[in-house]
Amino acid sequence: MIVRAEKPITKAQYERAQQHKGSITPEDERIIFSEAERIGYGIYGNSVYKKTDPETSETTYYVAYNTGSHCD
Repeated sequence: MIVRAEKPITKAQYERAQQHKGSITPEDERIIFSEAERIGYGIYGNSVYKKTDPETSETTYYVAYNTGSHCD
C-alpha cells in the first residue's frame, strides 16, 4: 500500500528544490531519505512546501512524498 508522508527539510534543501521544479534534488534525496526508505519502501514522487507560523512568523520547510507501507 502507498502512503503519504512528510519530513522536515532545511531552507537550503527547499531552495534547491525550487530550482529543480519543486522536487528534492537527487543529491539531497540521499541525505533526506535513508537507504531503506529509498530502496526498500520506495520514494514515489516528492514536492516541497513551507509553513509559516502566524504567531511567531517562523517558517518551517517540508518535503511531502509517497512511500510504501512495507519493504516488499
